[in-house]
Amino acid sequence: MSKRFVVFFLLVFISSISFAEEALKKVKVLSEEYYDLLFDKNKVGKVRLETYIGNFKGKEYYVIEEEMEARFLRGGTEMKTYSKSRTLSNQKDLEPAGYWYESNEGGEKRNIMGIVKREKNKKILHLEIDIGGTKTTKDVEVPDDAIFSNAFEIFIRRNLQEGFSAKRPLIMEADTDVVEGTTQVDKFEPVDACPNSVYKTTTVVAGIKNVELRDSSGWPVCVIIPTMNAIFLRTDKKKAEEGFSPVDIFEQSLIKPDKQIKSINRLERLTVRLTFDSMQLPDIIEDEYQKVLKREGKSITLQIKRIRPDIDKKMTFPVKDERLSKYIQPTRYEQSNSEKIMELAQKFAGDETDIIDTAIKVSDRVGQYIKGASLSKGYLSALEVLEQRVGDCTEYSVLTSALLKSLGIPTRLVMGLVYVDGKFGFHSWLDYWAGEWYSIDPTLNEEAVNPTHIRLWTGIGEPSELRGASTSALNFLNKVKIEILDAEYK
Repeated sequence: MSKRFVVFFLLVFISSISFAEEALKKVKVLSEEYYDLLFDKNKVGKVRLETYIGNFKGKEYYVIEEEMEARFLRGGTEMKTYSKSRTLSNQKDLEPAGYWYESNEGGEKRNIMGIVKREKNKKILHLEIDIGGTKTTKDVEVPDDAIFSNAFEIFIRRNLQEGFSAKRPLIMEADTDVVEGTTQVDKFEPVDACPNSVYKTTTVVAGIKNVELRDSSGWPVCVIIPTMNAIFLRTDKKKAEEGFSPVDIFEQSLIKPDKQIKSINRLERLTVRLTFDSMQLPDIIEDEYQKVLKREGKSITLQIKRIRPDIDKKMTFPVKDERLSKYIQPTRYEQSNSEKIMELAQKFAGDETDIIDTAIKVSDRVGQYIKGASLSKGYLSALEVLEQRVGDCTEYSVLTSALLKSLGIPTRLVMGLVYVDGKFGFHSWLDYWAGEWYSIDPTLNEEAVNPTHIRLWTGIGEPSELRGASTSALNFLNKVKIEILDAEYK
């Protein structure tokens, strides 16, 4: 069971000669603000946000530097996260020029460098990415009016007046993609928790809603993220440096149903009622595995079934189907084109040629290959799992997925809930394609996943898609009750 999806949403090549970070010189500091990050009223982190005019290779830019540090407990083990971004924009209109991003998630380092260029009348963001020593490049076409996501805050401040609203495409520095950002400005009466606030801005970025309470200068006094039960509270440098009180988000995310589920190995079909604390019900995946039977008020009645692969149905790999190409190609976290990944896949698969037999065999071998969990680490890529041989369900799934992709077998990652030890908790497994999608769980060593696997998200190992997993998790975090309505057994 994963301890990672509940914190993944908070974790958010600097060696290039053409865009060397050390060439940036600070000219004039415009502002420097500090914030405490409170989760469930506990201080778990801090943020420093500085804006200044910087000189880069003889040209002046508006620089926004954002630095965040946070600590959480995962099953009693402390996990430290750190991230820092610097974006360079045109002073007048915030036109993006380039950026650097670095993070350290439980000791796992990620570095990204991006340069915005014009090529054939198109604006292209050229990226150099380093994930645990694996370096890749990527080009992303961005709209002409796109700005960096951290520049959206400056854009809002420049237009702070009652009734103002706007929509802008935003470049997500950590996820290296472009999303829509919206904001609405309203007058606001100050409250004790956020004194001196006179404006309220409601901002939605990549589906995540923030409520910012601002003073007359435009800077936020408080930033409230309702789906996370988190608040960024403005403070001074001295207080920001004070110690943290990390909380165990994994333990808080566990959901105990109204009754126990017995004999899961024989369970074939499960019907549950999910009751949320809001009338705004989340989207629920409906596919061959699960079906929504009823939506009523704050509740969704869901039926999940076990689908066992037909081992007599033979289908060989590699699969050559353009419609499935997305699910075979390597991704940032599934480096299926790595020689090490391909060699291990061949070793695990042996002489097998059938997809179902191979998927079962590889999944089983991954379960043996990973030697233990490391709760202090961040989200590992497949290559990092191969080299370190540690992890929990996310690592089991991402390695199995990469190995199967390297053999030409389409896969997709799955995030959801699973029932273990009397409670539902966030979990990861995967689907593979053998004429249809079949689910397999290398962590729990299940060739056909049991019906307590509630599917919340499916996708591939790109940050832009994994963000969807995080958003889905947020909709369930401390917000749902689960009732067991019916269980059918073999």
